[in-house]
This record gives sequence, C-alpha cells and structure tokens, in this order.
Amino acid sequence: MMEALAGANQPLYGRFTSRCKLQPMAYYDTALFYQNSNCTTRDKLIAYGVLGGTPKYHAAFSPDTDLAANIIRHVLNPAGLLHNEPEIAICSSSIREPALYNSMLQAVAGGETRRSGIEQKAGVTATQFGFCSQTLMELEWMAREKPFGERSAKRSIYIIADHFIHFWYRFVSGLAGELEFRDTTDVYTSRVEPYLNDYMGRYVFEDICMQYLKKNASSRHDLQIKDAGRYWSRDGAVEIDILGELIDGSTLACECKWSSSPVGIDVYYNLMRKMSLLSSPTETGNVRYILFSAAGFDEKMMETAAKDDVILVSGEELLKC
Repeated sequence: MMEALAGANQPLYGRFTSRCKLQPMAYYDTALFYQNSNCTTRDKLIAYGVLGGTPKYHAAFSPDTDLAANIIRHVLNPAGLLHNEPEIAICSSSIREPALYNSMLQAVAGGETRRSGIEQKAGVTATQFGFCSQTLMELEWMAREKPFGERSAKRSIYIIADHFIHFWYRFVSGLAGELEFRDTTDVYTSRVEPYLNDYMGRYVFEDICMQYLKKNASSRHDLQIKDAGRYWSRDGAVEIDILGELIDGSTLACECKWSSSPVGIDVYYNLMRKMSLLSSPTETGNVRYILFSAAGFDEKMMETAAKDDVILVSGEELLKC
C-alpha cells in the first residue's frame, strides 16, 4: 500500500525521504507465538508453513488450542478470520481482472512450475502471463527460480513465495464448494491433514532450512557461505535440496527431510551418490555435508556424522534461538 502511494500518478510521488522494505517474519520468529502453548516442534514449523511470516495471522491462532483446530476455525471455516484473506489482498492491491491472477496461483499451487504449463492450466495468454507474473513477483507472492549455478533464464521455474498464499490456493480455494456444504472438521480430516506432510516436505521445509543457514551457518557451524540454492540437473536425474559454494572454495550439499521418523544413514549415502553424479568433478571438490531432519536422526547416522564430520540439524535445533 505504501509503495503504491509513491507511484508517479499519486499525490505523494517524490515526497518520501526514505524507504524501509518490511520483510515477512522468519520461521524462528513466528515460532515464538507458540512458545507458551502445547505445540510440538513439528506443530510450530507447520504453523509457519500454513501462515507464512505475517504476524497478524499467527496472532489470530490461539496458543491454547491445538494446531488443527486453529486451522479449521480461522482458515477453513467460511466465517473464519483468514478464510478470504488472499481475495481481500488481491482487491486491495488494485489488481484488474483478479480471475487471471487466481487461476495462475491456483495452477502453481497445484504443481505447475513451467511457464508453458501454467499458461495452459490457467488458460492465460503469453501476454497475460507476462504481465500477471510480473505483478505477482512485485507483490512477492510468486518468484522465479533457477537451478543453483545456472545463468540462463530458460531453465527457470515459478514458485509461490508466500507460504500462506500457497497453502490457501492449495487447500482452501480448491475446496470452496466442500467447505460450504460439508463440516469443516471433516474436510480437514479427509482433504487437508493427509496431505500436510507432502506439502511441508515439498514446498516449505527447504525454505526453513535455507533460513536456518542464513542465520546460523557462520555462528554455529563456522561455514562461510558465498551463495546457495536449490539444484536440479537438465535431465532431472539429480536433485539436491540445497547446493552451495563456500568462501574457501568448498561445496556445500544439504538434504532436507520432513520425516516422521529419524533419518538414517541411507539418506547420507544417497546425497553423496548424487554429488558424485554432478557433471564436472570440480563441482564437488571438498564437500561439506549437512542433513536436516524434522524428526532427528538414528544412532547409526549420528555415529557416522561424528566420524565423517557431517553436520546434523534436527527440528529442535532449528528452533534454538
């Protein structure tokens, strides 16, 4: 809203003496909303995956009520405080033809990431896509992502950058009819809860791990990261959750597991195998490995980590201040 007031056709154009870009809260900050509740570590991370980094949304959730009941009451319930929030946000952004934006966000939330696939599924032209995607990226609802180390934009994919927007278009918008005619608790139990782990593992947990690295890599693990990002090979044979370059020239390789059981040694061996498949031997060199697991690690993995100098980060470690 404030940026819109600074537009060339607005009364306040040229009158701002400074600007401060307000960013969403990080996952470890939103977890503080639930520090006096009975929420588990997993619940606190899911709350971030559902609501993103907007403090207003977390303040709406009652710490005395379990997470599922909060989601049902405030997000899924047609009378809930946050049920129509994205639609209100689109209207308040002075967007024309909101149906185009809704269809594009719905397509990306449904799994489409390539421009051609989004255009086809959303039913928009190339011109409409270009204009709408630019607006959505300016709103920071959508982002364009390239594989780590890739310079060409041809391999870019599109993702929903705001987790609440993603959750809403994935679980609320598509279930509008059911939520009007069925009990919201039943809808949550059958249409949301069974897919939450997939949603967290596919779209949220890697972002949480990246935020952890930005905040703690240097202070906790003495890793000086030059750059990092998600990586996928051209043929799709190799996907690495986080691949990075350290200032000393070493490579950083991370696996992020939103698992319900402790991670074992097979995950570590598989990550090493993927690193060996990178096209150039110089891309690997000296590799520092980090494994993230929401459910922790089994005894054999912890023993191997101590021997091989692998950094292990559990869900509890993620939330340590």
